[in-house]
Amino acid sequence: MKDAGRGPGSVRICALVASAAAAVTGRGQAAVCFRAVPPRSPTLPVRRFGTPCRRLRPLLFGADGRRWHGTPGRRPGGGGRTQGPTSSRGRRSSGDPTPLFIWNFFRPPQRGPAQEGSGPPRGRKKQVLRTRSSSMVIKTEKIADYELGLLYRDRAFQKVLEPGVYRMLRGQGQIEVMKLDLRAPLVKAPELQALYLTHPQVVQTYFLVADMGDGELGVVYANGKLAGLVAPRSVAFYGKLLRPVSLEVIDAATEIALPERLVAPLARLAAQDLVSKNLVAIAEVVSDHVGLLYVDGVLQSRLTPGRYAFVKALRKIQVVTFDLRLQTLEVTGQEVLTKDRIGLRANITAVYRVADPLKAVALTADLKDFLYKELQFALRQVVGTRTLEELLGDKLGINQAIANLLLPKLGEAGLEVSSVGVKDVILPGDVRELMNRVIEAEKTAQANVIKRREETAATRSLLNTAKLMEDNPILLRLKELEALEKVSEKVGNVVVGNGMDGVLEDLVRIRPRKT
Repeated sequence: MKDAGRGPGSVRICALVASAAAAVTGRGQAAVCFRAVPPRSPTLPVRRFGTPCRRLRPLLFGADGRRWHGTPGRRPGGGGRTQGPTSSRGRRSSGDPTPLFIWNFFRPPQRGPAQEGSGPPRGRKKQVLRTRSSSMVIKTEKIADYELGLLYRDRAFQKVLEPGVYRMLRGQGQIEVMKLDLRAPLVKAPELQALYLTHPQVVQTYFLVADMGDGELGVVYANGKLAGLVAPRSVAFYGKLLRPVSLEVIDAATEIALPERLVAPLARLAAQDLVSKNLVAIAEVVSDHVGLLYVDGVLQSRLTPGRYAFVKALRKIQVVTFDLRLQTLEVTGQEVLTKDRIGLRANITAVYRVADPLKAVALTADLKDFLYKELQFALRQVVGTRTLEELLGDKLGINQAIANLLLPKLGEAGLEVSSVGVKDVILPGDVRELMNRVIEAEKTAQANVIKRREETAATRSLLNTAKLMEDNPILLRLKELEALEKVSEKVGNVVVGNGMDGVLEDLVRIRPRKT
């Protein structure tokens, strides 16, 4: 609705609006129009979209659009007081906007054709409806300091409302205000994307628009700190009202590794934001390790210890790490058959390290599984060509034979073996019992041999002693006295009758008695 100025032209516009309002609201209904005039006494100003407006003065019109020059309770031309707005005092320039408002006034009863449209009915007190309050006519919107408002009238964008208080008229179309929260740097609103398509300059005034093309990755900074990432072929909006924001565009089609200064901030951002985690890949290679970078399944480079960030929005990134320190692999519980067809279980242990990761990944997909199977094959090959006795008697030879089989194959796979050997040999229960019996018999025979050997030596010693006593009477006498001493230790009383010679002859007789 256009604003009406002062003067006869404005009155005619008011009359046309009143006729239109009467046609809409119903036949025979009158309307009151208000026009802004300079205030004669201090009153509170009325704000229209934040702009001061002069106070309102009513203009009364009938249902036929003719103006009433009197009070609502008296007939036109009936000697009533004339209405003040017809004077020329307080005239404005034609360019000064003057709002026009319409309220329902009253609905008179049906009268005859002669009186229709001539004003309020005679002889009846005018029924005046209570005018709506200002809160029903004026809509107040408060935009906080951390917000922006988008004003729509009849679903058409009008303007952006900055922080403040706004009063808008309800009678001039359907008014909607959408508030955008700017406390977070990134503003997510579908309406904002639609507004960017129709009013890009308005959006760029209040927002940093990160419109990324194919193969471009956006890095957004807020207050000098990393605030977020923008994926290729996408648009993001960052508010500029509360903080300074900037945009860095990275060519993701050609650059795979991001600058080192972005690695630590991106690692923190990827841990909190799922979108950023899907756009970048954070890889860390610890000390004593080496990493291999694969891009779309193709080996690109070798990574030394450190932290890296790679763009994975347009490609698949994979980092495989290898430990360069010594590692131990144990193969346990292997059922093996010896050359003499005795089943046993053996455990073998190998100590190794990765010497060349490129060879390792080129030859096998699973390094430990490859080494495990090679240890199995070597153990079976060595044990199967030896008897149980050879296995139990020459463990060092078995370990050396296994190492000789493994070293050439593992060297081709980029592995370096420090030591390898059979840890345990476990026999079945019956074989173990039989082996115990054999060992027991062997030890018993060895004990008997030793015993016989000792007895023979003792007999030979006695024979030599007897020969010496036969040729030497004094030695024979000494042996007799030793024998007598041993006998007398076990005898309580000894009776000497024939002297010492009689005692010796009666008790101990080594040499034959003289006849």
